[in-house]
Amino acid sequence: MVSLALYGEHTVPETDDAPAGTGRIQHDEQLAWVVTPPAIEPGRAYPLVVVLHGAGRQDEMIVKGLQAERTEAIFVVPRSLGMTWDLIEGTDAPDLRFLDGVLHSLYRRYRIDPAKRALAGYSDGASYALAIGLSNPRTFAAVMAWAAGFLAIDTPNLKPDDPKPDANSDSKPQTMSEARVNVRTACADDIAKLCPNAERREVRTCLQTNAANLSDACKVATTAARGGKSRDVEARKADGSTTQ
Repeated sequence: MVSLALYGEHTVPETDDAPAGTGRIQHDEQLAWVVTPPAIEPGRAYPLVVVLHGAGRQDEMIVKGLQAERTEAIFVVPRSLGMTWDLIEGTDAPDLRFLDGVLHSLYRRYRIDPAKRALAGYSDGASYALAIGLSNPRTFAAVMAWAAGFLAIDTPNLKPDDPKPDANSDSKPQTMSEARVNVRTACADDIAKLCPNAERREVRTCLQTNAANLSDACKVATTAARGGKSRDVEARKADGSTTQ
């Protein structure tokens, strides 16, 4: 198996002049969307959530959902080079290397809280999120996976003292150490129970009838990254984009 190690190191940007809104990072045929809060507060460190689509590349659908929410985190929505992720296609990790570069670029431009980085994914994206998150347990504090088909871990990349998920946890994620990994695989009803009452039906419908749209599910991932309780997020209209 190709290594799943990420090498981009977290750093603090020299300035706080990175643009807010929706933009994208592109290299040749590879693309990642970046969705930030409507305004970036100088000096504030934001949670980071990487959202991985399922087979078929539904990144634009996910971005449209995120644009309609007043997010409290910075979301990254990469697009797989093929119709699904390199780990599933068996290619030489072009998606992982691109994601590594995107994260490195974001660390230099935005203040990211290193303790509040999360992965979220559905179907093939869930399998990929679990593989990346559990192979890099000191990078991501949470992995939210819906309908994962398999789990692959780059064990040579792990150290004996790396945090490990609680395999017996079937409800609330548990803290294992300061640099923890919270892993939860969930079905639609499970996710609905984690959301505020007003959102349960919407999230259940989203995951059951249009599971590729992770906009509501991302609220749960944001909560996990914040380490707090879920709460309502005020909706807003999508109002264009700024190129990053």
